[in-house]
Amino acid sequence: MASTPADVKEHSNSYVFVEDMPGLKSWDIKVQAENYNVLLISSERKREKEKEWAKYVRMEQRVDKFMRKIVLSENANVDVIFAVC
Repeated sequence: MASTPADVKEHSNSYVFVEDMPGLKSWDIKVQAENYNVLLISSERKREKEKEWAKYVRMEQRVDKFMRKIVLSENANVDVIFAVC
């Protein structure tokens, strides 16, 4: 399981977490709050199925699961967490 790099920006009334998850579509990324103050961002990069008219000669891209847990402050309002891709 790989940990994704993140940039954190502080705004006057919120925080913005920018995650680097190349090769993934927005619908493949799961964002949720757990235990009231932990932000969990996860996904999985899968290999494309081979077509009978094209076969892999070399495979260098990683196929992996990604996960990042970020502990939020205890007074974080997890009801207003949202994700944008």
